[in-house]
Amino acid sequence: MSKNDELDPKGLARRNALKAGVAVGAALPASGAHAESGGAGGGSQDELSRQQALHAYTRANAWYLNREKDLGSIEVGKLADLVVLDRDYFSVSDAQARRTRPVLTVVDGKIVYDVGVA
Repeated sequence: MSKNDELDPKGLARRNALKAGVAVGAALPASGAHAESGGAGGGSQDELSRQQALHAYTRANAWYLNREKDLGSIEVGKLADLVVLDRDYFSVSDAQARRTRPVLTVVDGKIVYDVGVA
């Protein structure tokens, strides 16, 4: 068992479920694995990749809610819930990923948070 598993035993269960082909969703707060794997910093093979974490928070949660027709991805006819981050989540180092902040949040097509960055 890794140090992350000791801090978040559900993280181990999520990774094992993914390996077995089970759909996995996520809710806040999540294991630190999403910010500690992928990108420039790498990560152990037991951690969720950043792509897996994003999928768990978006499409997989829409599936769990049986709302794939209106949630989970950015497509015509869906609710247009999205967040714009201040850096590229997939390419920054682990340290930078931990400092990632939203600059714009849209819910049901309406801006609900905007730091005003031009």
